[in-house]
Amino acid sequence: MVEIERHKSSNSPCPPCHRPCVAQRRLREDPPWRVHAMEKLRFRHGELAVPQKAYLKWVKNQIDLESACLELPFTILLLLSFSAFAIFSLKQDTIFSVEHAISEDITHNANFAFSEYMGHKNFEDVHSYADFWSWLRLGFLPAVFQPAWTYSERRPQDVASVFDLNAVREPNATWQLNALGSGSKPVPTAAEYLHFNRVVGGLRFRQQVAASSSMGSCKFPSSNRGAFERWYGKSCMPNVQEIAYPPELADAEVFNDPTKLEWMLPALDSFERIVEQALDMEDGCSQLAAKNRSVCYCQSCDQWPWIREDVQRLEVSMITYNAHYGLLTYTGVHFWFLRGGRFHKRLELTSVFVNSAQPVAENTLASAFSLIWAVLLLWVFIAEVREIGQIVRNADTSWYRAILEEYIGFSNAVDWISFIIATVVAAIFVALAIQTAQLQATLRDLLLGAGNGREAYMELVKNFFAEYEATYSQESTYRLMLSAYPLMLILRLLKSFDAQPRLAVITETLREASQDMLHFSLALSAMVVCLCLDAVLLFGRDIEDLGNFWRAFHFAFRIIFSEDEEAFQKLEKVSRFTAYAWFTIFTVLLVIILLNMLLAIIMDNYMIVKKRAQSLESLPYQMSQMWRRWRMSRRKERVKLDEIWATFVEDAAYNRKAMCQSGRLISPSFLMDMVPGIPSSQAERTLVNSWMEHLKELEPPFQVNDAHQLLSGMEAMTRKIRNGLFFAFDVVHYFDSRPAFMMSQVRDDEEALAEFHRTAQQEVREEEEARAEFHRTAQEEEADNERSVVAFVEEQTARLSAHVADALAQSMEVLEKRQARIEEREESMSVAVRHMHGRLLQLQGDAKTVARRLEKALFIRQQIKKASHMRGSKAKIIYGLPETGSVADSFPLPMLPHMDGK
Repeated sequence: MVEIERHKSSNSPCPPCHRPCVAQRRLREDPPWRVHAMEKLRFRHGELAVPQKAYLKWVKNQIDLESACLELPFTILLLLSFSAFAIFSLKQDTIFSVEHAISEDITHNANFAFSEYMGHKNFEDVHSYADFWSWLRLGFLPAVFQPAWTYSERRPQDVASVFDLNAVREPNATWQLNALGSGSKPVPTAAEYLHFNRVVGGLRFRQQVAASSSMGSCKFPSSNRGAFERWYGKSCMPNVQEIAYPPELADAEVFNDPTKLEWMLPALDSFERIVEQALDMEDGCSQLAAKNRSVCYCQSCDQWPWIREDVQRLEVSMITYNAHYGLLTYTGVHFWFLRGGRFHKRLELTSVFVNSAQPVAENTLASAFSLIWAVLLLWVFIAEVREIGQIVRNADTSWYRAILEEYIGFSNAVDWISFIIATVVAAIFVALAIQTAQLQATLRDLLLGAGNGREAYMELVKNFFAEYEATYSQESTYRLMLSAYPLMLILRLLKSFDAQPRLAVITETLREASQDMLHFSLALSAMVVCLCLDAVLLFGRDIEDLGNFWRAFHFAFRIIFSEDEEAFQKLEKVSRFTAYAWFTIFTVLLVIILLNMLLAIIMDNYMIVKKRAQSLESLPYQMSQMWRRWRMSRRKERVKLDEIWATFVEDAAYNRKAMCQSGRLISPSFLMDMVPGIPSSQAERTLVNSWMEHLKELEPPFQVNDAHQLLSGMEAMTRKIRNGLFFAFDVVHYFDSRPAFMMSQVRDDEEALAEFHRTAQQEVREEEEARAEFHRTAQEEEADNERSVVAFVEEQTARLSAHVADALAQSMEVLEKRQARIEEREESMSVAVRHMHGRLLQLQGDAKTVARRLEKALFIRQQIKKASHMRGSKAKIIYGLPETGSVADSFPLPMLPHMDGK
């Protein structure tokens, strides 16, 4: 700590410099906490001295702030490069365009239940086994395998009504595109889909079957179970993958242990052959004679229909290739057969670019931004490793202990986690590139193996589907890790924001409100759980969104943050009164009361943080200071703070802990001798700034009791002055009939004020002289009266009658009363004059004090304005100038020393 050197004896002379005197004057005027801090201040030969630990703490803090502030543009560049790399490599818009086209076609064009040209049902209307086969044969297969080019509805009839059909030939069923000349194929081809997509391999049908079927798995009443088994007449087949509610993406992406597979191969079979295969799958090849065939096209039917009651799940899938985008798209139509009789349906599509992660021209932008991103990550890695190396090299204890004490922290943890995630992303990217190359090889083998026989070709198709699924799994993991990296970037941005007080409002608000939000969240969670549970119990059987607790929780969340009229309509359909009761309680308790309380907690702490941040440095100011320091460093006008820190580290033999705990006093001359090239202005400026920062840390927080004490003292002083003024006014008004001076004139005119003082003093002297003369005259008159009365009484006593004696007694009584009134009046006048004299002297002293303070404040302000233009170390030390900025912006007036006209 910094200490003030006390003179060992009262006779020791003051040092030649005036700064200790300035410090002593500040000790007398500053508040107690600052006096306690300034008592530790020490001056050596007139130079300010600051303890090493306070100075190095300020230097380290400034270095960290600059580093964190510089991380902000670095993090933004990291975010931009990663965003561009992710967007250009994933190409989500292209994938959406292709997948949306296929989804719309299957949803709206793969229809069945035809009435002439209009199909009234689609795959969402499949509610039975017969519906599935109708949808497959009449809707899906004609839509996917378009055998010929089609024209508008009823065209032959309309043409026949206008033209002679004998003269009009039939339109072409195929077209010819001459891109390859004579080698061009007519379109539509056998595997063409939506004009721009080509089915690769064929259609795959696969299903899952119940593992076992027995009468023992049926749930009958416990009494007389045999009778119920005979009445039911068949075994039960539990569905281990049954889902009560509509399936999600995760349910459709995973298909475990398929037991039955069927393939439809358009590259080998005609459309008619594919339709016949569908009929064989439907009836299990039970009517081959009626079909004039002896060969069953269904490979897994075993003389039974392909779909039976033991089926748990069914998928119809295909892979299409779009050459315009180089995109492979997997289309899966999924059906779940619930044991309650309900059929769940879901259409799910996934896509993979055939040149994904490959060094081709279409990936040039993605490769460029990935290179920038990799360079930035490498920069972060090198910086972290270098910091760890310095800590380990300079450690005075074991290396792992030094790392735990000096390196492990939130900031470095964020850097390493983000780097690890980025490394994982890069590794998965390389694995995806390898897997994509294998997929390309499998696709090439499939295209070249169509003439090798049906069994060999089918094996190639199976391998291609397996390679695609492996590639998509790798690509899905890649996207998942890509989505995790921006979360780490958010933490890096928050870490950079903490270096700037104006940007740290969000984190500071959350930090201030964390305790209140923790306690409030307990009450909010309890209320939400109770109301969601109540909704499940009341509406769970009738409303899908309230079937279980987690669905009810999401349902409640939607109600809180949106005006969901449809939600209330769903509740109202079950029970109007119950819906009103639950909805009213939920809205009033959660939306109106608790949610607004949460917002009040956040806003209350936000206003506190924002008010505290208004007086702090803004981002433009901080950037301007960094720019100023950089320019001064370029001009050799200052030394970088890193060099100052490195000099102290080297001086301490790399023992940073001992260095930062040292109480050695650092003066400007000592700093100039220790740090090569540091100018005196920077040495003094940094010392003053470090000391002022140290004082701010020692300043206790403002409490309400402090304000109460100050206001109470002010109120007592105000009441005392008010009472004194009222008493003086009453006394003067009672005893003085002369016109008084107007106080406004006295305040406006300084000469009138002096004249008023002289007049008041003269009046006081005259009143004292008049009072003394009055006492003397009264005493003489009293003595003369007493002698006259006594003599007269003695002479006339003998001859006065009883009547005269009575009159004389009455006269004496009147005289005594008069004398008593005179004495009482004299005493009252004396007391009043003394009080008036004292109050006037007090008012005169107060007026002089006010005038002196106003003159002092005016003089200090003038000196402040002059000091803002001064240069040189002495002026900066006297006025406590910071490193930059004007004096008026640096500290409040109480922080300044007395100027005494110097």
